Amino acid sequence: MNLKISNVHSANNGVVMIDCCGDNKRKKVKSVIENKIPKECGIMMPKKFNPRFKLTNVNFSYGGEELLDKLRNQNPILDASKLRIVGFYTVLKQRKAHHTTT
Repeated sequence: MNLKISNVHSANNGVVMIDCCGDNKRKKVKSVIENKIPKECGIMMPKKFNPRFKLTNVNFSYGGEELLDKLRNQNPILDASKLRIVGFYTVLKQRKAHHTTT
C-alpha cells in the first residue's frame, strides 16, 4: 500500500502525531499502523475539527454563504465543520477597499 504522509511530529510521553488530509486517508493510515505496531500501543483519532479563521486585508468581497462555500470547496476537511461569519467590515486605504471577515 502506497501512502503519502507529510507531517509527523513527536510530542510528550512518546506520542507521535501524523497529519492526514481527509477521512479516507486517515482510515487507511490507521489500519496500516494498527497492523504494524504492538497491541500495547494505542491509536487515538482527533475529535471534530472546529477551526477559527480571520481573513484580513483581502481584495475580494464575497457574501456570507458564498465565502463559506468557497472555503469548503478549497478545503475538503471543512465539509463536516459548522462555519459561520461573525463579523465583516470594509476599510478604505488609499482609495482601495480592504475587507476583513471574522
